[in-house]
Amino acid sequence: WDEKAEVLWEKVGLSTKRDRLKVLSVGREDVPSHLSISDATLSFIKPAYSKIASSPTKIAESLALGIPVICNPIGDLGEQITDLAAGWVLQGFEEADFAKMDKEFDEILALKGQGVRVRSQKRLDLKVAQSQYAEIYRRLGVIGSDSLER
Repeated sequence: WDEKAEVLWEKVGLSTKRDRLKVLSVGREDVPSHLSISDATLSFIKPAYSKIASSPTKIAESLALGIPVICNPIGDLGEQITDLAAGWVLQGFEEADFAKMDKEFDEILALKGQGVRVRSQKRLDLKVAQSQYAEIYRRLGVIGSDSLER
């Protein structure tokens, strides 16, 4: 814990989890090695117009590994995580929001495993996305019925 993190965790009431939480900011080349030893992924994006369509790669990587995600609701990310039962969505950054997360912390960690991976794969797999895009293009008349299917 550094001083800045300590102040934040104290403010939101999570300093009692010091022995269970390790918060790091790592470069993208280090994400895979850190995910491999993670029980959950935190991803908080500052709400801004330019971030409406944000979809952090680490979220997809986490879900593919069966790691639950704790995030704020940017774009459809909150809806996706909720619908997939793949983590927890922090509605705000007030003390009460973090207190609620703290109460449900063990339940969030218990989601880890194959269930998160399988549920996520059914909706987010590349083949699923390809099929959905192909259907949109078919409806628009841009492609024939078998142009994108392989």
